[in-house]
Amino acid sequence: MDQILPRFSRNSLVAGLLLTAGIFSANPALAAPAGEGRVKFAKASPNSAYGEYLVGKYAVSRGDTMVAAESLISAAKADPLNESLREKAFIAALLSGDIDYAVSSRPTNSESPRYIQALGDLAVAVDYIKANKPAKAGEALDEMLALQSQNRTGALLRPWVYALDSKWDQALSGAPQSRDRLLSLFGALDQAVLSEIRGKTDEAEALYKELYQPGAVGVFFGPSYGAFLERRGRKDEALKIYQDIAAISPDVLTEQSIIRIQSGSSDKPPLPSLKQGIADTLFMSATLYLTEQQVEMALTSLRLSLYLNPDQDRAKILLGQIHGKMRDFNYAQKVWAEIEPNSPFYREARMRLAWSLNDHDQKDQAFEILANLSKVDPQNLDLTVQMADILRAQSKYQSGLDLIRDRVKTYGDGDFTWQAWFMQAVLYDQLGQWDMAESAVKKAKALAPDRPEVLNFLGYGWIERNMHVKDGMELVRKALEADPKSGAMMDSLGWGYYRLGEYDQALDWIEQAILLEPSDPEVNEHLGDVYRALGRGDEARYQWQRVLTLEGASEKQLASVKQKLGDTEVKAKSTVASVDAPASAKVVTPKP
Repeated sequence: MDQILPRFSRNSLVAGLLLTAGIFSANPALAAPAGEGRVKFAKASPNSAYGEYLVGKYAVSRGDTMVAAESLISAAKADPLNESLREKAFIAALLSGDIDYAVSSRPTNSESPRYIQALGDLAVAVDYIKANKPAKAGEALDEMLALQSQNRTGALLRPWVYALDSKWDQALSGAPQSRDRLLSLFGALDQAVLSEIRGKTDEAEALYKELYQPGAVGVFFGPSYGAFLERRGRKDEALKIYQDIAAISPDVLTEQSIIRIQSGSSDKPPLPSLKQGIADTLFMSATLYLTEQQVEMALTSLRLSLYLNPDQDRAKILLGQIHGKMRDFNYAQKVWAEIEPNSPFYREARMRLAWSLNDHDQKDQAFEILANLSKVDPQNLDLTVQMADILRAQSKYQSGLDLIRDRVKTYGDGDFTWQAWFMQAVLYDQLGQWDMAESAVKKAKALAPDRPEVLNFLGYGWIERNMHVKDGMELVRKALEADPKSGAMMDSLGWGYYRLGEYDQALDWIEQAILLEPSDPEVNEHLGDVYRALGRGDEARYQWQRVLTLEGASEKQLASVKQKLGDTEVKAKSTVASVDAPASAKVVTPKP
């Protein structure tokens, strides 16, 4: 699953606009009463700008752009002279996809921040594009670029709008020259597509060739070149490009292109219309902003893309991802759930929906979604692994293992990825079958020798069983080099030092681990064990007691710490002056 980012970045557009203190300073009557640090309300009055603002502000803090827009727009209507509030309602409308309101309410005050004025010009330009008024759209983009000459979205759109206005000389005058390498590269891609639309296929191919390079860069530019080659009837060349892309970063459209060519179909990918090209450019702009963690700018570009072309399922996939990053999980789930079964993005949408439900403790619903997908595509290994992972999260280890074994009986394990072997290893380990787990994780390591989770699993498995401890520590160190902020891996290394009797070193690593994983039962138990080894009995008992209060502690862990607490209590009553030798000296290696 995508990593959840902080709700708003430090330089967040939304945070800066919508969470600014003193927003109602233009109207003292609407200011919060002095001394009130907390405002309580059940529902805003329909005519209360302040009440609507509070609802909107709270919605922003929750990442709910839809409620934020509704409330801030109501607040702006209730206080039409408040320019600051109008700006905030404009931004909220853009982010929620209410482009009509955003256009009608765009800030016209020259004293508004330049980036707000520029966004207003962009919204107006897209609105004119939709209304088939390219000359007006061009004027709005020119005003935008006068405010922000290096604005990536505006610079990418300008050639398309020239083309829409039949000004082909300007449209094909070359990619924007910029220090922004992404702007230059994707501007060149647009020049290639526009050249092809204009019928200048030689110029188009020269640009496609220059952009496409085998390897990671080809993932971005290869699909467009492949589509061009298919339209020229050069299917073998196109197939080679698609296969190279699939080997690096497979995606549904590339897979479909490969299937189309290999099946002998006469279908060819259509050349986009100019409006489709503009919507595609806005979509690409959104993806670029998202890779730079500019979440709100990504959402703005994406909303404008969907305004022009609402039927973009790949854009809806991204829309859900962005709302997930903003922690608006309900809306993300709603967007993914609406993608129809006949869409090429249906499977991805259902998988994202399933994992969002799984992350929010709706595991049965998540499993059902994946199981239904698997019925349609029973050979799909990824679905099997993901279903097994949901069962693992529910402590249904045997069921998860049986799921994988059943697939192996039918299809074998020749197509197993490192993820499949790793999942098998985790399930065997939870069932106490270490020999089988060790064999599976070694197969995962053979396929992915540098994956930190694989290295840590094998290394810690050896350390925990007091076997190959130094070799296990080397694996964990290598894992930490790849993931230096992993509390779990710090704990693994610390536990290795504990096994070697180097308790000060163990303490250093495990105390670092607990700062990152304060609620991890195993890290807390390990810290208690180290404290005991160092003669710090009270601190040891505190950490063990803490394990009893933590979610996620297994029955085995609870029984272990209860025994340790009982042992130390007996020793305290017996006035034993020192704590026993560390557990590692007495550990009996579990049998497989």
